[in-house]
Amino acid sequence: MKKISVPAVLLMVILILSQAIQSEVYSYDGADQISRTVVHKDGTYTTTQRDRDTRILVRETKKRNNTLIMRSEFVLDVKGRERKGRVYDGQNNLLFISEFVYDNDELIEERVFDSKGKVVRRLLYKVKVVSKLDGRSRPALVSYQNGKPIGDLVALDDPGVFSTTSRNAHSSKKSAGARPKPVQPGSASGKTSKPKRKIRIFKPRS
Repeated sequence: MKKISVPAVLLMVILILSQAIQSEVYSYDGADQISRTVVHKDGTYTTTQRDRDTRILVRETKKRNNTLIMRSEFVLDVKGRERKGRVYDGQNNLLFISEFVYDNDELIEERVFDSKGKVVRRLLYKVKVVSKLDGRSRPALVSYQNGKPIGDLVALDDPGVFSTTSRNAHSSKKSAGARPKPVQPGSASGKTSKPKRKIRIFKPRS
């Protein structure tokens, strides 16, 4: 079986989402599910179904001949927001696990882990980085390798953002240069406490 690299699959997800040209509003089908279909420029299409009772959202991307490319399942909270997700390939092999972190009603971070639970990327919505493509501010994204952050923060639309081998993948000069600490699935929202300052006490000379 041919193995698909993590960067290639992540890039495929972004390309599929960015190629959407036609969408339909959600509507209830015969199974009492909310469904929507998005057709992409390359002929592939993505169908999203949401079950009202179980709060499970299923998203499938298929080729023109109905061959399954990717399947994602998301658990929603009572407000209908995505909380946790699992992404599978066309052969139902688990590729990624995702988590969504909120501050009240605001989405502040998305974390993506590989099938073994190691983080491969973090998307920080409250941290902005200047895009190389259009000069606008975009949410910051940091990639990980072997569970450790690599390179600087880059804009979400950086052309080499998902390539761990590209020299320009993490070379944004206008990024903050911060290196987020490794996280594990189910960890806290990433708030870190400031280190305590040491206070030196000098005795007056006699």
